[in-house]
Amino acid sequence: MAGQGTTNQMVCPYHGWTFDLDGRLRKAPRMAGVEDFNRAELSLMPMAVEVWGPLVFVCLADNPPSLQEPLAPLTEALDNTNWMDLTFVTQEIYEVPCNWKVYADNYLDGGYHIPTIHPGLNQDLDMASYRTELGPNYSIQWAPSVVAVERIGDGALYAFLYPNLTINRYGPVLDINRIVPISIDRCEVIFDYYFEETDGVGVEAFIAESLATSRKVQDEDKDVCHRVQRGLLSRAYDRGRYAPCV
Repeated sequence: MAGQGTTNQMVCPYHGWTFDLDGRLRKAPRMAGVEDFNRAELSLMPMAVEVWGPLVFVCLADNPPSLQEPLAPLTEALDNTNWMDLTFVTQEIYEVPCNWKVYADNYLDGGYHIPTIHPGLNQDLDMASYRTELGPNYSIQWAPSVVAVERIGDGALYAFLYPNLTINRYGPVLDINRIVPISIDRCEVIFDYYFEETDGVGVEAFIAESLATSRKVQDEDKDVCHRVQRGLLSRAYDRGRYAPCV
């Protein structure tokens, strides 16, 4: 089953078995009269579902933990930015030539690489006031702006939710990224973009400019993550050092 939109049933594209939205098997072509064929035993496996912000989480565990309590401080921080008032605009997907953990590590270095890798972003952020806040299974990097440029606003909030989800809130923009492993040295990063305004004079141009700026930052990260991946294969490499952050 694939695709997106609204449907009243789910159909397997392989053999055409059809399921109700509650997972019960409705139709199984050419299975009538088959010995010991019990439709009730062939329903889809139930899964726990929980909504957090604009996201839907699915868990296969028998007794899944709740998201709400451990994420309460992060939820409050995002709620203070009115993140639920934004509108989804577009999705962009990047294939990055590095292990997914290299990409995550790059995201989590507390702004250490911003002055050297992202000179444009570095001009907008007050790196001397950059700080990191740690939670039980998440982190928040706070980056105040130097001047209130439209795209950054008063500053940026970069949140990482273990193990592979990032939430970036800045100015009138929100982007949510999923870091998906493909192989030992490749990953896919899926960007979903949300904006406060999607109609009106100048809005289309602002969205286009914001997406172009985001692509530039992503290209810079893609390049450096590829270089790190190559460096990890060097016989001269053993391990790195942790750099302090606040």
